[in-house]
Amino acid sequence: MKHRSAEHFKKRKNELSLTIAPCGLICGLCSEAPVCRGCRDVNGCARAENCYQRKCCAERGIVGCWKCKDFPCDNDMFSPEHGVRLKAFVRCALEDGIKGLAGFILHNDDNGVLYHRDKEHHTGDYDILGSEADVLQLLRQGKPNSNAI
Repeated sequence: MKHRSAEHFKKRKNELSLTIAPCGLICGLCSEAPVCRGCRDVNGCARAENCYQRKCCAERGIVGCWKCKDFPCDNDMFSPEHGVRLKAFVRCALEDGIKGLAGFILHNDDNGVLYHRDKEHHTGDYDILGSEADVLQLLRQGKPNSNAI
């Protein structure tokens, strides 16, 4: 039975990794996912044509910002107004691979750390942390730094 659940988790991780947007958003976990195929799909996200990170990655011929020699930039989704979550997700993808990031997200989700708690505003447990290091710790260890909250 354990082998079967490990195979199931691996399948879920592989599927989720294919939905990671160039900016690090996890399109497969978005509350709009049932009607939106995500920005990596040619006809996916309605907002994709206005996305700086998506356009930049396409111009550079890379799948995501984790492949960019200029990461991190301060443009659009990585600007200070957007918080630290996405920079941390992209750093995780850079250091652990997109399947690693997907695995951390799924493992945490299975244990109550939610990508989206507020489906209307698209905010979750990763959004309330103040530093990239705190988000990375939550991703990798499933619990925040005791000083983070």
